[in-house]
Amino acid sequence: MDYKLSMDNKQQQIDFKRLSKSEGYIKLKAAVLKDIFDRRRSNPKKGCFNLNGCDKKSKRECFNNHCSTFKYVIDLIRKVKHITGIDEVIVINAWEAKRSSWYMNFYQDSYLKDLINIAQQACASMQTM
Repeated sequence: MDYKLSMDNKQQQIDFKRLSKSEGYIKLKAAVLKDIFDRRRSNPKKGCFNLNGCDKKSKRECFNNHCSTFKYVIDLIRKVKHITGIDEVIVINAWEAKRSSWYMNFYQDSYLKDLINIAQQACASMQTM
């Protein structure tokens, strides 16, 4: 299967309100906020959170682009939903249930096929219930 990642705005629709209440979303956001908080303790001037990605002009103002990684994961959920048709809550819950490493390592373009497979397996197991 060829994974085409370009989409128009209509194809990018997800139910963000539902997504933000899911177990996976809450777990991922807590991990991101923990990293931001830990960084803020060592340097109080650094540490913010923006759902739309990093809004700092300089990377020196931010640490490790946590906000951008979080936004990237949400965008990735949109892409996987578009490619597979699998509900966004199933996708994030499946990913976060499988994630045992740091989120910045787990969510990378090189793992896209694996992430899609995780989502498909979760969807298939829910359908057999």
